[in-house]
Amino acid sequence: MSFQDDLLKSYSGSVPLFPLPDFVLFPLTGHTFRIFEERYKEMVKIVLQGERFIGNAHIHPDDDTPITENPKIYPIGTLSQIVQYKERENGEYLISVFGIKKVQFFEAEKSQSYRIAATRFIEDITIIPQEDELRKKLFRAFNRLVELSSGNIEIDIFNAPGLTTEMMVNMICQALPIPWEEQQKLLELPDISLRLEVLCQFINSEVVAERGIDEFNQLLPIDPKFN
Repeated sequence: MSFQDDLLKSYSGSVPLFPLPDFVLFPLTGHTFRIFEERYKEMVKIVLQGERFIGNAHIHPDDDTPITENPKIYPIGTLSQIVQYKERENGEYLISVFGIKKVQFFEAEKSQSYRIAATRFIEDITIIPQEDELRKKLFRAFNRLVELSSGNIEIDIFNAPGLTTEMMVNMICQALPIPWEEQQKLLELPDISLRLEVLCQFINSEVVAERGIDEFNQLLPIDPKFN
């Protein structure tokens, strides 16, 4: 049994949704959010009393419904678990989440101030032909990009002992400042080897090589066994 399966032992199959217009969470990566909107403060308060799972969804850019209402979301997102949190004096929360599985969302009728969806797990193909060679190729390209950039990022965490290729690929996806719609496309790719190939193409593109990168996206490396 994988550590992901172990984390999902208590999962009921439905989850509160936390949709954002400018963020895509990849499985096996971590991120910290500041929760300040009233309905999501309510959501976190309730979630912390139970399974601690939330659904990270990306809001569709073609929908001009105000974010304070219920804009259209992409049906593919990530099921994550709150692994650390802090409640501030003003009632806001800081939560650190770990992405567990890619899922498809099926929204239920709204019974809370926030949205709830049933989920179906999506298993990416993780078999990578010539894995060692391609992994080294990706790491070298990313390392070169980091060295040429003005961004501040700790490169060693992307090649730590025990880190699977899937995790490394997803962490680099999370860190690179790729437009969010392109991030969503990367998430939806069903094959890790294809995601790796697209990443290499992006890193080695002329635009990136010429302009460099000023800042990488926040990346929170989390021990997934922490709960």
